[in-house]
Amino acid sequence: MIKLLFIDDNVDLGAIIKLHLESVIGGYNVVCFSSGKAGLAYLETNTPDVIVADIEMPEMDGLEMVKKIRETDRHIPIFFATARTSSEQVKIGINVGANYYIKKPFDGEELDAHIRGFLNQHNGVSIFWIGKYNFNPKNSTLTIGKDVKQLTDKESDILLMLYEGQGKLVSKKDILMKHWGQAEKSQSGSLDNFITKLRKYLSEDKSVKLNVVHGRGWILDW
Repeated sequence: MIKLLFIDDNVDLGAIIKLHLESVIGGYNVVCFSSGKAGLAYLETNTPDVIVADIEMPEMDGLEMVKKIRETDRHIPIFFATARTSSEQVKIGINVGANYYIKKPFDGEELDAHIRGFLNQHNGVSIFWIGKYNFNPKNSTLTIGKDVKQLTDKESDILLMLYEGQGKLVSKKDILMKHWGQAEKSQSGSLDNFITKLRKYLSEDKSVKLNVVHGRGWILDW
């Protein structure tokens, strides 16, 4: 689950982005505020995974807000979402501590792509997407929409191995050796049970296929 703090004085835009990311795309928990001052107050007791903020806002603009955030937190990713994207304006934003710019107008799909790409490439956050599912192996969670499934450590480990081999055969022997330390027939039934559970967990998105190659292993694709 990606915890997003969205700050923009366009309240309607915030409501649309929240609805789209939480209910259409899924895997997000979005909190919205309409001023930098309100965003700062929220950050006193909460730690989101990423902040997306407008620049021109009442009470406290985005530039001033980011300056204050960077006085105590140098690591949280901060995106400016704004129409002010000239070279000089981008330079100013980066200098005060923003990590990234998104040009307005944008929709939920575009924002989602920017956030996922940045987090995976720059922030070391292991958040993977399997079709419409959000898979976080660090927390062993599998999320679609508002449905969050807590996986066991072994379920998460096996799913990660299948994910890393997307579209290719992941052999039963390799999974058994990596996660059981042996490839004996006595362990094969246990692995089959884990695969059955994972297939059930992934069944809400019909584009996700976990196909068996009899006697050899499985292929996860979407």
